[in-house]
Amino acid sequence: MKTWLITDTHFFHDKLTELCERPADFTDRIAANWKRMIAKEDLIFHLGDLSIGKKQPTKDLLGSLPGRKVLILGNHDHESVGWYLTNGFSSVCQSMVFRNALLTHAPANSLPANAVINVHGHLHNNAHRLIEVGGFYPQPWHKLLAIENTRYEPVLWEKFVGQPPLIQL
Repeated sequence: MKTWLITDTHFFHDKLTELCERPADFTDRIAANWKRMIAKEDLIFHLGDLSIGKKQPTKDLLGSLPGRKVLILGNHDHESVGWYLTNGFSSVCQSMVFRNALLTHAPANSLPANAVINVHGHLHNNAHRLIEVGGFYPQPWHKLLAIENTRYEPVLWEKFVGQPPLIQL
């Protein structure tokens, strides 16, 4: 079993071709990469902003994506927790600590005692979200995951965050 990270897929959100200079086929690229890289038994953390609108196509797409999926809710994830659980996610939450890393959608303002890093998305590959975050000052413990910088692929935990555990508690 491998552990993976992905964020801000924004499936079917065509406006991201402008905002983040994504290719027109980014939904298909992300789905193809996910299917190619993730095994059924793998664990994948999605750090929010799964999809924009298009409920039925999103449902169909989620059904085709392998792995045990955990969703950290993002600012565009407006369906009920039950909807996400019914459509392929094994867990849904606002944030969580896993292997001493705080997983959030937007960057956190502080770390809980059992975390040494904050892995987050939300800011993408440019500054278009910084105004919304307001008062955000990057810290050495912030680690931005931007799918635009990963060739629209999930990333292995060990390659992005490091070998577990980060610290012994």
